[in-house]
Amino acid sequence: MLSTLLPLFGLAVAAAAQGVPQPAGLIPRQAANTSATTNATSRHASLLVGAAGQIRGFDFDGKAFVPKATVNVTEPGKAASWMIFKEPNLLYAVDENGNATRLFNYDKKTGVLSQELRSFNGSSGVVHLAFNDDKTILVGSSYGLGQVDIWDSAAADGSLKLIKQVPLSGTPSLVDKDAQKVLRAHGAVLDPTGQYFIINDLGGDKLHILDIADGKFAITESTPVTPAGSGPRHGAFLTLDGGKKATHYIVVCELTNTIQMFSVSYENGLKLTGIQTISTFGAAFPPANVITARAGELVVSGGTGPAYVYVSNRLTGNFTDSISRFAIEAKSQTDKTPQLVFKGFIETGGLAPRMFSFSKDDKQQTLFVANVNGEFTLQAHERCNSTVTTDCQMGRTPMAKFAFSQFSSQPGGQGFGAQFVMDVTPC
Repeated sequence: MLSTLLPLFGLAVAAAAQGVPQPAGLIPRQAANTSATTNATSRHASLLVGAAGQIRGFDFDGKAFVPKATVNVTEPGKAASWMIFKEPNLLYAVDENGNATRLFNYDKKTGVLSQELRSFNGSSGVVHLAFNDDKTILVGSSYGLGQVDIWDSAAADGSLKLIKQVPLSGTPSLVDKDAQKVLRAHGAVLDPTGQYFIINDLGGDKLHILDIADGKFAITESTPVTPAGSGPRHGAFLTLDGGKKATHYIVVCELTNTIQMFSVSYENGLKLTGIQTISTFGAAFPPANVITARAGELVVSGGTGPAYVYVSNRLTGNFTDSISRFAIEAKSQTDKTPQLVFKGFIETGGLAPRMFSFSKDDKQQTLFVANVNGEFTLQAHERCNSTVTTDCQMGRTPMAKFAFSQFSSQPGGQGFGAQFVMDVTPC
């Protein structure tokens, strides 16, 4: 049986979508545990939440989500399903129902969010935003058109200038007649060197390598994700040798409810080789409805504790959907190849957890979940603050939750719950 700690001296995670800190290391293999308890602690976070028709703010005090009167933007017909922040006060939000990337002003000191200041027209159906290292380039991934928008984001006032639109290469897989009828860019992940983005193509079952060095902005390589019909959605780079380059890339596949791990090499550009595929449910709890189930978000925890991979399971047919937790461990005592090992899960308190993220504190002690539907639209869970030799369980009893009915009934809410949640607490 597999029972050894992967003997590599540091795990770094590319600060992709949510800018996660650097994790401390790997953990030894242990039995899966789904009965973790929570240790109530005092903490605070200021949150921005995006949804169909509204952007809202909440204060979180470790026990409750309290709506902020200073952050309540109503925008009927629009959908801020992804947002990204640039210090000191610039907030960018997609409108996945249109073709605009929007600019807002958010004052972290006063907690005030402006109405939309400006919008910049690009591709329609953009669902994800990512910066380069110095935040002078913003990449928008278009699910609608199967391409990425490359924006110059260096202006001090937040103005965006469209540099280039890069279409994805290849043909749609067509295994899923709806989701794969066209190529679909669903996320851009910056590698640790800052030279490459991986563009996850849900419609074409490929991982495209976008080289941004010297203003190239060109796809130089495309790696197939097998089998056809997988639907790669969101991913993260890992560095398992303590170096400055990625050693692995992991991606969650929406249509097959799997996580795939690839080894990374930098010979003649960035190249990927598949090494593992594992169910997002592990073997412990298959979904009640395997036909409708769709994996959503993937996040790698950072902070000073053990690093884990977390994946959301949506439309499972269960009373609530879930988030699974995986460790990264050596394959065996003699084979040090890293692999993902299922450790447990938590219920999200609602349905369709499209996105979740960790708190910004150094140890990433809190996980915030955004449910599009169900009883609770926001839920917070404590992540343990343990040593590298201890399995870091998630508290199954939520620290706080916010009712779907209170959120969706707001002006502009359009009957939908939260799609995105981000901690913007001042450092």
